[in-house]
Amino acid sequence: TQDDLEYFFTLKPVLCDGKVEFEIQDDNGSTSAPYRVFDDTFDYKSTIHLTINFDGFDVSDSLTFGLYENNKPLIRTSLGQEKLSYTFRKVTSDKEIVLKVLDPTGNTLYYFGQDFTIKFIMYIKDGFFDQFIAFFREIFGLLPEYNWEYGYVEPENQ
Repeated sequence: TQDDLEYFFTLKPVLCDGKVEFEIQDDNGSTSAPYRVFDDTFDYKSTIHLTINFDGFDVSDSLTFGLYENNKPLIRTSLGQEKLSYTFRKVTSDKEIVLKVLDPTGNTLYYFGQDFTIKFIMYIKDGFFDQFIAFFREIFGLLPEYNWEYGYVEPENQ
């Protein structure tokens, strides 16, 4: 089975001590700075395709984005790249993935002195029955797949 989960977020520029920094606004209009947490629950041994689309992000030519797990880099965009995708296969335990906004030299951008990050937390249903069901799903080639997608939305002019 395959499910599509789509969410949107906005990065709003904010002037702080003469530098442009960003705050995050989700698709419900909630603003959080310097970080935002998105989470979902998935079945045991799921394959999860995480995609983050930056199409239309004004400063994408001067910024890059990186995905990290336990401070270990998983993937990083090139300058001007508008999409970041990573696949997690047969996930059996919770994961916390961090998206960092980076300057061209690879340094994390800051928001009022704090790392600017977006966290994606994957909660995995890993109880006895979840594992039992996954065992049979795997035998029959029916392990679930999820497309977990986030898209950048341009901020409204205020």
